[in-house]
Amino acid sequence: KGSTARHPLYLYTAGAAVCALWGIAKHFFGQTDGIPAFFVREERIRSFSGHYMVFGGLLMLAVLLGFYFLLKNPRDRWSWAFLGLNLYGLMLTGTRGAWLGLAAGFTVWGFYTNKRWMGAGLAALCAAFLLIPNHGRDRVFDLLQRNDRFERSSDVERLQIWKAGLRIIQDHPVFGIGHGSIG
Repeated sequence: KGSTARHPLYLYTAGAAVCALWGIAKHFFGQTDGIPAFFVREERIRSFSGHYMVFGGLLMLAVLLGFYFLLKNPRDRWSWAFLGLNLYGLMLTGTRGAWLGLAAGFTVWGFYTNKRWMGAGLAALCAAFLLIPNHGRDRVFDLLQRNDRFERSSDVERLQIWKAGLRIIQDHPVFGIGHGSIG
């Protein structure tokens, strides 16, 4: 058996933690005027990924992997540090879909491996919810309370994005199109 630290997915969690740290720094210490564009304050952090929803998905995977590595070696202090940074970074993205994906990931993981870890992961999600800044909590409650969901601009935009994505897949099913070969 090799060292956990040499595992490529462990390096992914470490890299995600560095990105989360950068996003957290921009959230708390970034300025709004008279500074270089790379350190502008972000209410919803996005780090180097370009968009907070993409970054939320990347951090969601890093949090799941972080729990996996802690299962293998609960005394690894770096894994605890990476998990903390990635979880807090995920909270600051304000991305509800990533939180739902994280809950689904813990549920599937627990179903196939160990029910205790599923419970621990879901308990950690509930505890993390209490630490989410007010604007993040408001986004969750807004999702639960609104009746006019498909009249809000963000929901209409999401439907338009899905329709456009399906058209891209129909037109360019093998190689995709554009930056990153979307499709």
